[in-house]
Amino acid sequence: MDSSSHITTLNHNQKTMKNKTPEICATTRNIVRATRVLLAGLFVAGSIASAQAGSGSVLPPEARPHGYSLDDMASAVALFSISGNDEALLPDTPFQIIYNRPDNTFTVKPGTFLYLKFFFINDAEPAIGNFPTDKSGVADYVFGRDQLGGHDFEVEIDGEITSLDSPGYVGGPVPTPNSPDGSENLLQVGAFVSPLKKGTHTIAIRAVFDGEAFVDAVGGPFAAEIVYTVIVE
Repeated sequence: MDSSSHITTLNHNQKTMKNKTPEICATTRNIVRATRVLLAGLFVAGSIASAQAGSGSVLPPEARPHGYSLDDMASAVALFSISGNDEALLPDTPFQIIYNRPDNTFTVKPGTFLYLKFFFINDAEPAIGNFPTDKSGVADYVFGRDQLGGHDFEVEIDGEITSLDSPGYVGGPVPTPNSPDGSENLLQVGAFVSPLKKGTHTIAIRAVFDGEAFVDAVGGPFAAEIVYTVIVE
């Protein structure tokens, strides 16, 4: 399978950003230290599969498969995300966590729920904008034009597109007491996906960040995409 790493830049004068870990990153590690943002993906792994293979569905944000909420998963993956997807820190959960790694291909058994790890941001200094202290500030922070300005969050599963432009898909803030970067709290955008049918499936994730605080911190707006292959057998 042919693959390549890419990022869509919306401002050609912005700082250069590279993918330095298996995760789809919006920034270099140095800029991550300054911005604490990890986009879910910039690693494209093949073309969109035909919907004929059958597909699962993105669950509503209030869903609790296996008793887990999106806040629970934000806590579970916090150190894994901050580490740049160090698999030694991959949490043990009932889900196949979908994250960026060298070939972005996952093989699962029928009946397996997925957790899509979309992007995270934490409050390690210097924090971007006004990081929220509780749920009441999450929507304005992630989607507000004066803050991160996130929009066009999409999940495409075998050609079917679902928008994640809702604060319900933002887990947290959750505490990060053992964070290696000194952060105290983290937000994690993510979604549960119901079990896929047997066969080969493609999941694409997309996002844009162009809010004032984000642009001031990193030098320009960003759009990103990642594509995963999921094989059910």
